[in-house]
Amino acid sequence: MKSFFGKFGFSLMEVNLAVFIMAAGVLAMVSLYPLAYRENSQSVEDVKAAAAADAVFNQVAGVLSARNLTWNEWEQCVGAAVNATDARITTSSGGRNGAWARYCNRENGWSPKKKSEINSLARSVFGALTGKSGQAGGSAQWPVDSDLTCALVAQWGMFRRGEGQYPLEDRSRVTLSMRVARNAGSIFAQPIFLTEIHFQGDQKEVMQ
Repeated sequence: MKSFFGKFGFSLMEVNLAVFIMAAGVLAMVSLYPLAYRENSQSVEDVKAAAAADAVFNQVAGVLSARNLTWNEWEQCVGAAVNATDARITTSSGGRNGAWARYCNRENGWSPKKKSEINSLARSVFGALTGKSGQAGGSAQWPVDSDLTCALVAQWGMFRRGEGQYPLEDRSRVTLSMRVARNAGSIFAQPIFLTEIHFQGDQKEVMQ
């Protein structure tokens, strides 16, 4: 059939082919949306987790890096935080599971504890690091929103004496590790944020 201007139009077969090609392209694009949405949501969660860890580490570092912090105060507050997540947890077989085991429910296959329990322990570690340091502390506040699940671990620094020998504690340093998640069940699937803080007070006391 010719049009009014004397040109041929598209046949039904050509129209169907064009629609098929367009539909295939649109479906390919639509299939990417769930992946993009998931990646976008994960990136938002990662940013929130990094911001939470940074806020906690900054407050702790501000307290523990104070020049007027004495060696006794340093050992008191860091020691209390380390003991709160003591790595020397012994199982029935005699093994040790590390400081993160404090955030696990041993009776339920070492699954993560409830959100309230995890946050309570993390707050106690934070409070020990910032609330028992004399003139240097007492003003820090837990900076993370209650809708997030946070696990915080404090451990003394370590150094090796030689090849094949067990490492020894270096109490002039403390290593802080933190995991942040929206749900308690996924806390151990999250990346670990890590920082190390050195004693900045009287260095003569460290050498004694």
